[in-house]
Amino acid sequence: MSINILSPSQQQLNSLIEQFKKGQFDEAEKLAVSITKQFPDHQFTWKILGVILGQTGRKAEALNANQKAVVLGPQDALAHNNLATTLKELGKLEEAEAS
Repeated sequence: MSINILSPSQQQLNSLIEQFKKGQFDEAEKLAVSITKQFPDHQFTWKILGVILGQTGRKAEALNANQKAVVLGPQDALAHNNLATTLKELGKLEEAEAS
């Protein structure tokens, strides 16, 4: 099993965070998708993508991104919270409670 230790540049991450904070979700989503394709094991980007998709009402897509964030960062409490919130919004209460 090889582990990809490469990660996005600080500039990419700063741009993603800035777009997200400004509510520029279309631009932030495009950048997050681009980063996750380049660096599929970068947990933080999956976490941001899940939040963006949730904010734009695409709960099923948010679920996938949030699940990936939890798999990549099983100790990340915020990732678990994001997943639980999305599950709750999808009416999957037992799964939400477990997360």
